[in-house]
Amino acid sequence: MNPDGSTALARKSPGLAAAGFRYIRVGPNGNLYVSVFPISSNWNVNGLVEMDKDFNTLRKQFMRVDKGSFNSTLLVQGDSVVYSTGSLYDDNPYWSGTYLQKYNFNSSFASCEVSDLDYQTLPYTQPSLPVTNTVSTPPLPFTISHNAVFLPADIAYSGYRCGNNNVCTDLRLDGPETICDTSLIIDYAVVRNAGCSGIAVWRLDTIPGQVSIVSISDTLLQLKLMKAGDFKIHVKSFASCEWLEDSLVITGSTSSAMLNLGNDTSLCPGNRHVLHAGPDFASYLWQDGSTDSVYVAAGPGTYYVDVLSCGVTYSDTVHILPVQPPPFSIGPDRVKCNADTLQLAAPAGFRKYLWANNYQINSTNVPLVVVNPLQDTMYYVTAETDQGCVVSDTVRIMVRTSPAVNLGRDTSFCAGAAVEFDAGSGFISFLWNGGQTTSAILVNAAGSYSVKATTSEGCSSYDTIRVLNVNPLPVAGLTKNAVLCAGQSARLSASAGFSTYLWNTGAVGNSININSTGSYFVVVTDRNGCSASDSTTIATTLPLPSRFLGSDTAICFYGNVHLAPGAGFASYNWSTGSGNRDITVSVAGQYVLSVTDQWGCRGADTVIVTLKDCPTGFYVPEIFTPNGDRINDVFHPNVLGNVEQYSFRVFNRWGEIIFQSGKLNAGWDGRFKGLPQPAEVYIWTCTFRFAGQAEEFRKGQVILAR
Repeated sequence: MNPDGSTALARKSPGLAAAGFRYIRVGPNGNLYVSVFPISSNWNVNGLVEMDKDFNTLRKQFMRVDKGSFNSTLLVQGDSVVYSTGSLYDDNPYWSGTYLQKYNFNSSFASCEVSDLDYQTLPYTQPSLPVTNTVSTPPLPFTISHNAVFLPADIAYSGYRCGNNNVCTDLRLDGPETICDTSLIIDYAVVRNAGCSGIAVWRLDTIPGQVSIVSISDTLLQLKLMKAGDFKIHVKSFASCEWLEDSLVITGSTSSAMLNLGNDTSLCPGNRHVLHAGPDFASYLWQDGSTDSVYVAAGPGTYYVDVLSCGVTYSDTVHILPVQPPPFSIGPDRVKCNADTLQLAAPAGFRKYLWANNYQINSTNVPLVVVNPLQDTMYYVTAETDQGCVVSDTVRIMVRTSPAVNLGRDTSFCAGAAVEFDAGSGFISFLWNGGQTTSAILVNAAGSYSVKATTSEGCSSYDTIRVLNVNPLPVAGLTKNAVLCAGQSARLSASAGFSTYLWNTGAVGNSININSTGSYFVVVTDRNGCSASDSTTIATTLPLPSRFLGSDTAICFYGNVHLAPGAGFASYNWSTGSGNRDITVSVAGQYVLSVTDQWGCRGADTVIVTLKDCPTGFYVPEIFTPNGDRINDVFHPNVLGNVEQYSFRVFNRWGEIIFQSGKLNAGWDGRFKGLPQPAEVYIWTCTFRFAGQAEEFRKGQVILAR
């Protein structure tokens, strides 16, 4: 474990003598950077080792630092630059200094010695500080005094040095440059000069799936060819202040099974056919002497190619026969009326359909198209057979027009009414979707009404109109309340949302207030202009609700009381703001409940709650029986008083918490995780605090009996 809490891993790496390590960091490239030092009494040589995630040594540098100890920290600046700090020591035990080092794996020999860097000296001074130590136990006859003196110190710069002890001067990649067999394992070896210990770093430039790596080490790469084609192998090793690199371009070929010009085929007059021999062979020779891997056949005939692969010649031949295209027709010239559309169908069984001209047509590359020209237009289409023969045909579309039919806008009307739809003049025949053949029809139901009107030239015009709704007559929905509350007014309301209202009292709103019995009626008109009326009679006067809360009551200072009316009402409004039928109060005072009964009569009643003397304390039962009979089914402490803090827990025999609650009087029902617990002894604890008192803690046992 490092001083900053990070964890260091160690493994003996090839090429390193016995050494200790002080610090480890992970660089941005994912490699490990380890600060090392020789295991000896002379710690004036510091080192930095770069390893991959498998602890294989990639690069290393060592520096001699006079009076230097091990590096105490590392800062990885980039892929090849690392900073470290450490302490300088002297024979004088009261003197110490600090150094800063920079390791640069990518520097060259020429740049190892550089000029001094700009820096700022920040002197640090400290006045003498007398320190006196007196030893009293055991008592000694004298006192020793020490004066510690802090001397000013300046930054010193000694320059950069390449510190690698690596004698690598030559690196070469050895292995075959041609692979002709996908079943063989091919070896590629790293050849170094004597004494070179640099770590080999491999890299392959291949397409996915082209090669399979069998094994890889510091000296040897073994692979198998999987796909034909060229690829490149790179290897490099770091030598002192620079990289040594070498590479090979490998040509990979596979068996003759890949030579295939395809099946014999046929060719239409004027067409061409491209033959592909494949890209994986060393040379090509076609029947006419051409040497490309691709050959373009301009007509019927016999075509063949010889290819060379790994010293072996392979051949293939294809025969191309002539073919004549079949008949192709899209029919006679056509007539189009008004905005009608026409379907033009080319014969099936062809491919690559192409229509022209591209005017008022829904598609240009399918056999069946829809056209809608606004003037006389010529359309033509081309297509291909499976053999590539091109065929074509042409059709002329002549455009004729007829007068427009306008039945008007969609409409609605009230129940009991009717409307007439007229197609107009200028036509010789009419046909409605209901079967009528007159120019006009009378309708009294909702629905869609369409007409086809045809001229003497045979062109037809169309229109459709919808009766959206035969609107029902409105329902006034007048309140049918037959009673009036004593001393109060009543509100009579018609249904909301109508455009106008007219009452027999002359009022024009959707409701009126009345103070006496009698008959009342209203006429309503909705937004569609449809009208209806309704009436009601008020014949009875009822008394207001009263005396429904009961007698005044009293509560403990830590308790509460439940307040509720003795009868049911339609609505409730307590002086506390609650709209519930009943409330629970814990504060003495006067409480008022206003109610509205089922007839809408409103009344109020009051109850006064006072304080009474009550016992206080902490009581816990010793046994409970959670058997569902609603008697002693739940276990909890009884804490009597003004409790401001409360926590209750129950434990099983293994000390596991099986119930806990911070809510007063919330108890355990004998279950844990939904399952009934066995009948035995359980431990409980309770922490609570009364208002103005110290916190108390109680514990004990309870028996669960079934």
